Amino acid sequence: MEIIHAFRLKGVEPASVIEDCMSLGVHIILPDSWVMIRAMQYQIENKLDPYDAVALSVAVECKCNYLFTRDKTLIKRISDIILAAEPESILEEELFKP
Repeated sequence: MEIIHAFRLKGVEPASVIEDCMSLGVHIILPDSWVMIRAMQYQIENKLDPYDAVALSVAVECKCNYLFTRDKTLIKRISDIILAAEPESILEEELFKP
């Protein structure tokens, strides 16, 4: 939802965004009611925006190792929950190298 919102603000049609994401092998995961309840808790406890809270909740539920974002405030606010970093850091950090 956040990706579609961001691209819509730039005048890009949502259908093409979804097609592009899927062509890259990106899986779209729909949160269930428990994920949304946890997202609300994260939003309250960590002072997150709604979209960020949902993304965090899905990442935790799916047992993701990392959450990549360019939102530096989000990275700081969720550092005790999941390892979060800017996408470019995957190329720089030893932590992400095999």
